[in-house]
Amino acid sequence: ARDDVRPRIPAILERCKVDPKRPLQREWAIFAVRALCADNAENQAFIASLEPQKIDTDPDTLRSFGLQDVRLAPHPDTGRPEVKIAMAKNPRRAQPASSSSAS
Repeated sequence: ARDDVRPRIPAILERCKVDPKRPLQREWAIFAVRALCADNAENQAFIASLEPQKIDTDPDTLRSFGLQDVRLAPHPDTGRPEVKIAMAKNPRRAQPASSSSAS
């Protein structure tokens, strides 16, 4: 039964992202992937053979996660694509001095 689902695994993996409109979608997708891969070397190998297709680089989406940039780059040893993440720089803002007057 789990082998019959193999062609649909990419669609399940696409749901392993945060979606504010469907907050539990990611959790259910991760649970499904775990169940499909438990004691199933063929499904594990299938997932390992997949290549990244795209990364959401929308600036608003990145900022909402505290990121500045996300891109794919080849790993120096294996040549396989890997995700490179640049965190957003959040300069500390000077806090106004609290004025406490003694009475």
